[in-house]
Amino acid sequence: MFQFSQGPQGASWITGTDANAYGIANAVPVDLGGFYVPGDSLDNSYSTLIKSIKPKDGQDNPAYKKKLIQVSDLSSQEITLRDAATKDYYSWAANNTKSDGTPAKSFDEWLTYAFGGSSWGVKMNELASQIDELNSEMSAILKTMDAGLSDALSNLGTDTMPISRGGKAIQVPAVTILGDLASDKSRWDGYGTDEFDFDITINKDAVIKYPWKTVYETTVKHDCFETSVETHVNTSRIIADVNYNLRFTAKGLQGYQVSRGKWYYPAYVNPNVQLVDGIVGLTNDSFFGVNGSLHLIPETILVMYRPTIKLTVSEQTYKQQFAANADAGLDWVDFFSFRFKFDTIASLQPVDNGDGTTTITFSSPENASPQIIGVTSKVVYNEN
Repeated sequence: MFQFSQGPQGASWITGTDANAYGIANAVPVDLGGFYVPGDSLDNSYSTLIKSIKPKDGQDNPAYKKKLIQVSDLSSQEITLRDAATKDYYSWAANNTKSDGTPAKSFDEWLTYAFGGSSWGVKMNELASQIDELNSEMSAILKTMDAGLSDALSNLGTDTMPISRGGKAIQVPAVTILGDLASDKSRWDGYGTDEFDFDITINKDAVIKYPWKTVYETTVKHDCFETSVETHVNTSRIIADVNYNLRFTAKGLQGYQVSRGKWYYPAYVNPNVQLVDGIVGLTNDSFFGVNGSLHLIPETILVMYRPTIKLTVSEQTYKQQFAANADAGLDWVDFFSFRFKFDTIASLQPVDNGDGTTTITFSSPENASPQIIGVTSKVVYNEN
């Protein structure tokens, strides 16, 4: 299943195993449909699942069950804390951006930033340490009940890699984004003026005939045209224009596969898995229902570099939807999930085509960073 990103997301990893890559690869999409919005951390949700699976011999160990309840409580606190921190981060990021419109710091960087979310980072690390300690104790108990589950739980704490969070190095389950983004960017930077990895033209007929129609119709419902100040651009009006023609190009387009270490056992990520009886608040739907934390498992991150949108519409639509907002004091414009700098209407390079139409150009800055435009995920969904 492929989902386009709901908003701009920087492809900010360096090595594929750094903190930024871990945060990107480890997020589980919030919704089964619509647009990609990063949600719960996969390793936390997966860890909760592994600890909640009923051992093969079917015997409930009181000590194990007690620790499982403690971990469940701490995991709930961790999710609540991360949700609160994420909201705080989005608020901070909206007011602290780079010249290309992306956040000045990634979420993981922000968690270590003294003037950002360092207090959140400290609290999250404390909870993680408590969960790790209980995890070790549960693993020892589980060895006497189910060796397979014991190995799965043990590998959560042993198959790890270091990242920096909250000002110190911590160990997290190994997750790699394969490929070499830095080399790809260097290659894209060497392309000629008219050399693109992606080049597609969409007009009024194409909206009716091709899958892009779904993208546009859904985007309209999500207010796809957003700006740094309140405006009244009607995206439906733009698409419905009889002269509507959109050429979308990008210097770079590349998919990067997510690879998880031996800590991740796909066989356990199953809607039919049996959980320990009596764990308050946890059912199969908690993981695999329509709002479950493991209903989608990210597999590929799609990255685009230096997108340019050339939009042709009737002169009247141009004047009503764009020129009318020229003096609104805009700093940036989000158009079809991409953020472009806006320095008055002149920055859109309007061209009168002499036939009653006008073409405007949304261009990425020269120093723009690659952006994540969508994620392909494996669907693990309980329909019952």
